[in-house]
Parts: sequence; C-alpha cells; structure tokens
Amino acid sequence: MINHSMIFPDLSQDVIATKAMMIPILTRYDARHPALVVGVMPVHVASHLFRSRFGRYSLHGRLSLAGQTRERWSAMEYVVETEALSKHYGTRQSALAVNNLNLQVPRGILYGLVGPDGAGKTSTLRMLSTVMEASSGHVRVLGYDSRAQPDNIRERIGYMPQNFSQYPDLTLNENLTFFADIQQVPKARKQERIDEMLRFTHLTEFRNRRAGTLSGGMKKKLALACALIHGPQVLLLDEPSTGVDPVSRREFWVILSQVVLSGATVIISTPYMDEAERCHQVGILSQGQIFAQGTPDELRAQL
Repeated sequence: MINHSMIFPDLSQDVIATKAMMIPILTRYDARHPALVVGVMPVHVASHLFRSRFGRYSLHGRLSLAGQTRERWSAMEYVVETEALSKHYGTRQSALAVNNLNLQVPRGILYGLVGPDGAGKTSTLRMLSTVMEASSGHVRVLGYDSRAQPDNIRERIGYMPQNFSQYPDLTLNENLTFFADIQQVPKARKQERIDEMLRFTHLTEFRNRRAGTLSGGMKKKLALACALIHGPQVLLLDEPSTGVDPVSRREFWVILSQVVLSGATVIISTPYMDEAERCHQVGILSQGQIFAQGTPDELRAQL
C-alpha cells in the first residue's frame, strides 16, 4: 500500500485540485500480462483510482520543513519563476547556454523542458537547483530568491542530475542513509523514511546490493529515491530516462505519476517528444531560449 503522506509529508490536501488536469498515470494492469501501460486521465479520476487501488491516503504528514507554512504554500501561484535568466561560460559572451529565459511553473504539475543536446536544459536545471549561479537574471523557487536564500530552496527541492551521482561502493541503504543525513531527516524517522523510499521505487529486495552493480534503470530509481528522501515540494529531474531500457522507462514514468498525484511540482528535462506528451505543460528549448510553451495539445496546434 502506498501512503502518499509518507512520500510527500509537507503538502496539504488542497494541493490536489479537482479540475480535470491531464496527468500521466497507470491506466491498465492485466494480471495475465503484468506490464505497465502509461496513458492519461483527468486528475480527479486518477485520484479516485489511486485511492481505490492503494487505499485512503492523506497528504498531511509528519516530516516538516523548517519555516514552511501551508498559508505560504497555498497562496503561491507559481512555485518556480525565472526572469531574464542567462548563463554564459568563460569570458566569451558567445558561449551562451541560457539566454534571457523567462519561465513560470504553476504548482502541482509536471512541466517538461524539451530540447536537443546543447539547448540549455541542464544549465537551466542547475540554476533552478542553486547548484550553479546565473550570469544574470533572477530565479525564485517557492518564493525564495536563489541568490539571497539558496539554503531555503535547497531544503525544499529534490534534484536528480543527469549523471549517476550516488556512491557506487555503498549499498542502496547506505546511499539513502547518506542523503537522509545531508537533508537532515530526523534521526527518529530516518530508517522508516529509507524503507518507505525503497518500497516506493521497488528496490527493497536490493537494499544491501552495492549501487555500482545496479542496472541503468535501477540506478535511476535509486537516484530518484535519494532526491525524494526528505519529501521535497519541487523535484528537478535532468533527463532521467536517457539510456534506460523501455520497460524501466515506463516504470519510471509510473512512479513520476504518483509523485505528481501526491501534489509535488516536477520539472523534467528530456530530448524525447513522446515524453513531452506526458507532461501538463511543455517548454520547447532551443539555444537557451523557450520559443514555444503550452500544453501538448496547444503546442501541436502551434507547430
């Protein structure tokens, strides 16, 4: 049984809107052929499906983040905003990775940054996560400024970089323990939280295996579990399905569906247009600029 309050303990029940937003979700399970099939359905239908399949759940939780209030969260229209955001490398202005990017991401959606290699996706996510400073412009995440309040942002987000960043010589349990300590998960809750994340990502039976021995798809799941260990409100994923086999890729998207259904905001970068179809909103990125933005249906009409 999936307890969403344990996965995202800091989100209030009103985050799940009842309007008919389209989210990717598990839409068919055939007991004779237990393959995961991803499709779309209205969120209020999806909520009913998950309640009936996994039991009743509450988004009120026990692991709180410092300084966070429901009033601040509920009143916020956009959880991620950028204004004239730019990043250039070295001293040459021509080496411009992100160019005056203006981005607004509403809460509780799956937002896709779609573009080819070199479009600026990774640089954008690194600036949103405060891993890298912008050359110019502004970033606000959950109302906090990335320059003035980076620690406030880091406490409240999860970031999964493109390259595997866990320790290959440590077991899954040891990796999760390390990231739980980094994110200051309370000691009394730490092992319980680790167990929850292993179950959520279907990795429990591999908990004592060294991370370096995992398959590509399992490494991605471990990285996701580490990013979720503290119950973030915003999740940033840099091309999480690149280099993963089709079955693992489908399973990963089913897990992401559950993350979004729990009320978190997810921003994912991808070069794949079929993955863009699974997002609520999409920004098409090219040469560091968004030249088209909207729902998948709106973009099909534009392009």
